[in-house]
Amino acid sequence: MYRFIAFGHSHIVAFAKGAYEYQASDLTGEAPRIEGRFVYLYDPFYNPVLQGPLEAPQLNPKLSAQLTELPWDFVVLVCGGNEHNVLGIVRNKRPFDFVLSSEPDLPLQPGHELVPEALIREVLKYYMADSLQTMRTFRAATELPVTQLQLDAGKPDGPR
Repeated sequence: MYRFIAFGHSHIVAFAKGAYEYQASDLTGEAPRIEGRFVYLYDPFYNPVLQGPLEAPQLNPKLSAQLTELPWDFVVLVCGGNEHNVLGIVRNKRPFDFVLSSEPDLPLQPGHELVPEALIREVLKYYMADSLQTMRTFRAATELPVTQLQLDAGKPDGPR
C-alpha cells in the first residue's frame, strides 16, 4: 500500500479522479494499492498558502499539519499549470510566434511577429514564480519524497 498526500490547484481534480478510478478498478494481485488525500490549495481554509517573509516563506500551519498527520510515503504536488495559457490561448494584440530550439522545424504562424524564444521563457518564468515558490516551500517543509505532476493538455491534433 502506498499512502500519499497531494496538494494542488485546479488540476488536482483530474489527478484525484484518476486515483479514485484506479482504487475502484479490478486490480490484479500484483498491482500496488494506493491511499491518497487530496488538498485543494484554493480552499479558503488553507489560504494564504505561504506565510512569512518573501525571502523565507513558510507553509500555512494548516498545510504543515496535513503533511505530518499520517505516515505518508510521499507527497504529490499539482501546482500551477495554466501559466502557458496567457501565451497560448489569450489572443495578443500583436500576434507572435517563436522558433522552439528543441524543434526548430515546426511551422510558424504566417503573418505573426517573430519573438526570441528567450523572451517566451522569461514571460513564463514571471507567470510561474508563485507556483515555483509554492513547490520550493513544500519541498523544504518535508523530508518525504516530493514529486510535481504537470498534466498534459494533449496535442492539438493528437490524443488528450
